[in-house]
Amino acid sequence: MEENLKPSLIRYHPFTTVIDPTFWLEIKRIKLDTLKLELKPIEIFPTISFANNDSRSIHLNYESFEKQSERGNRSNSPLIKISNWKKTDNPIIFDGKILIYNTKKEFDSTDKRELLIKEGERIWMKMNDEQQQRSYDESLSENLAKFFMIVFGDFKSYDFYYWSAYPSLSFPPNCHLIIDSSSFSTNSLGNWSNYFDSNQTKQLIESFNELSASQQHFFAIVVPSKFDQTNDNQKPSEFFQLNRPIIYTFTKFWSLETIEKFSMLDEYKIFVSFPDFIPFSPYPNWLLRNYLSYLHVRLGQLLQRHHQNSKILSFINNFLFVDHLKIFTMAIKTDLNRSESEFLDESFCSYLMQNSFVRHIAFLPANHKKIDKSRYLEEFIKDMLKLYPNNREDDVDGGKRNNFIPPAIGWERNKKLNNRLIPNHINCSSILDPKIMASDALSLNLKLMKWRLVPRLDLDLIHQSRCLIIGSGTIGCNIGRLLVAWGFNQITFIDNKNVSYSNPARQSLFHFEDAIGGRKSKSMVASKALSSINPSIDSRGVNLEIEIPDHPLKFEFEKKLKQTEKLEKLIDEHEIIFLSTDTRESRWLPTLIATSKHKIIVNVAMGFDSFLVQRFGIRLRNDDEIDQQSKFYPLFQEQQKQFQQYFPDPKQSSIYLGSELGCYFCNDIVAPTNSTKDRTLDQQCTVTRPGLSMIASGYAVEVLSSILQHPAGPLAPTFKNFSNDEENSECLKSSSESNFLRTDSILGAVPHELRGFLQTFDRIQSSILRSDHCIACSYKVIDQYRRNRDKFLTEAFENSKSIEKITGIDEFHEYSGSLLDELLSDEEDQD
Repeated sequence: MEENLKPSLIRYHPFTTVIDPTFWLEIKRIKLDTLKLELKPIEIFPTISFANNDSRSIHLNYESFEKQSERGNRSNSPLIKISNWKKTDNPIIFDGKILIYNTKKEFDSTDKRELLIKEGERIWMKMNDEQQQRSYDESLSENLAKFFMIVFGDFKSYDFYYWSAYPSLSFPPNCHLIIDSSSFSTNSLGNWSNYFDSNQTKQLIESFNELSASQQHFFAIVVPSKFDQTNDNQKPSEFFQLNRPIIYTFTKFWSLETIEKFSMLDEYKIFVSFPDFIPFSPYPNWLLRNYLSYLHVRLGQLLQRHHQNSKILSFINNFLFVDHLKIFTMAIKTDLNRSESEFLDESFCSYLMQNSFVRHIAFLPANHKKIDKSRYLEEFIKDMLKLYPNNREDDVDGGKRNNFIPPAIGWERNKKLNNRLIPNHINCSSILDPKIMASDALSLNLKLMKWRLVPRLDLDLIHQSRCLIIGSGTIGCNIGRLLVAWGFNQITFIDNKNVSYSNPARQSLFHFEDAIGGRKSKSMVASKALSSINPSIDSRGVNLEIEIPDHPLKFEFEKKLKQTEKLEKLIDEHEIIFLSTDTRESRWLPTLIATSKHKIIVNVAMGFDSFLVQRFGIRLRNDDEIDQQSKFYPLFQEQQKQFQQYFPDPKQSSIYLGSELGCYFCNDIVAPTNSTKDRTLDQQCTVTRPGLSMIASGYAVEVLSSILQHPAGPLAPTFKNFSNDEENSECLKSSSESNFLRTDSILGAVPHELRGFLQTFDRIQSSILRSDHCIACSYKVIDQYRRNRDKFLTEAFENSKSIEKITGIDEFHEYSGSLLDELLSDEEDQD
């Protein structure tokens, strides 16, 4: 059979990159959220799939960007026994990098060859770093399995251009696979049973079980077959048993102490493991390239240190030239459900012996064609010393070999285009879930804002904030659409009316079909409309009537209070409240409840050609237990300290703090009443200029965005005076050195009130202080609501005068009335 054994150039089977669609979504997220315009390599960790006996497919998905520890990889566990080991349990995880380019031109023009050369240099230098040899050998899988990818993504159209590489050294030279030219089958040279009997196979399984998971891919086996009897001082039986295979990790295998023990053996065989689960294929997988380079480097380092040590030379001769370098692969079936004892029975050992295999690799000297085989070792050593001179300062070959770096190869061929060496292209729009793409595309503009314009924009805070829109009419619909555009993900509508034919033209979330029959709830329809714009958002509608003062409960007392409880629960569930109802009095109860619970409130009101957008102050006191439980209270305390430091005399302050700002009702001198009684037709409809609601809604949502981006949040201060003149603009820029006292956020000003007038197309900013007698947000009303809610609300609904009595407005009326009487009396006396 010897004449049929011939060296053949090794043909490596390249890896195939298999990419899950989730990988591209993660690429997009990383580029938009993390890298932005920066071009730097990021880590990636693809895996070899051993399922279905396939060690040629490398898998990428969204998890590929996580490290082994983050994925709970079993390589960190101490032991994985063959009895419970499946190929998916202990995969090889590649150490990879990925570059994501900003433009297609950059992607096309980059020097791909230079990129691969640099990766090859890194592999070679790390492999040759003797100071890090132990740590390198302990993590051999990740040091040999390398991956590199370049990508450009057109995120609007989901077009991705990419090219994967598996950087490998084209080294060592003159490496050949020894094959039986007459046959390459299970009965030929590579059969496991030619080297190990069933007893030895059991012993190997027992030793394999003692290896840690990270060592089960690459290790060495030594099988002693004859002791050296010539030296009486040696006792090989202390270290070896004849014909019993011993597994060595490479951290131990390359040590001088271990190699010197091998000199006690007159005959022994060395095998090295290699994970290649395609039995008896004539083409080993691509990873063997770097593995052979590693073995060559370690042998060269031994010669570099001990080139005159006869034991080292004997070891190298046995390793490479006695029946060649023997590389074995142990096949483990993935569908075996056996106990540990069953893995040592005859049937399983027979399976291993039939399906595992050994390859022979010949490391030949450069002039092997001109010399006899007996001189192979001598000439091989000469070749090695040229690459690894025993004295690095001493030049063996004119100084040219000391800096030797082998060439690197590894770009994956494009299988769709006749295996040409060109990048791949994929359009993911046909394979991704349209809902995911829609949600992803809607956030694109927001993420692009962070690239150059507002790098500190907190989109996560916006995404997580929950908004409650009270009133699903003209203003509410526009607010809802704008909140979606800003990336708010949880939006709830409240209304108690149905869509009518007059609504769709002015109320942007409704259509003609919604008005047919007049039975569709405005809040429900608005909620569904937002979901149709962005299917991923959590939008819901609640059909709810809001009680108003001076509107007796009559016989529906319990029902009305339950509706109030429902409103209170909804306000509890949301951080942001928009008031957009069509009457003033319907805003009183939501203002009272939301203020008492320290919610962010934005109010939008319209006249025929004017509008008001207003944020309400957060009511906090240092001596109130409920206020102290607010999430804004620590911020409130810190802001108070900074204010006292910056403005020792509060009267000299040019700002109002967010806790001092008034609400919609702070200037009222009467309690709200039922204004819906006796309305004429023009008063029953929202009669405003059509463009007004869009302007007002836009301002309202932008004010909210500025609030959320301010370091003090809803406690953001504002100027006392109008700030649309030059003097105050300068003051705005230099008002405070403290973040909590700044009047602007990263998005600009955070005004208290905006008043717009379409008749003159003017807009002004103004600020008002909270009123201690306010019918909606004063502490007097809040305390009454907290202490005795039902009694307080019942009286307010029955007769709004009860609110005036609590706040002291009734005393003001009496005083103003008596004052008027005195004035009239004086006039009569003068007459």
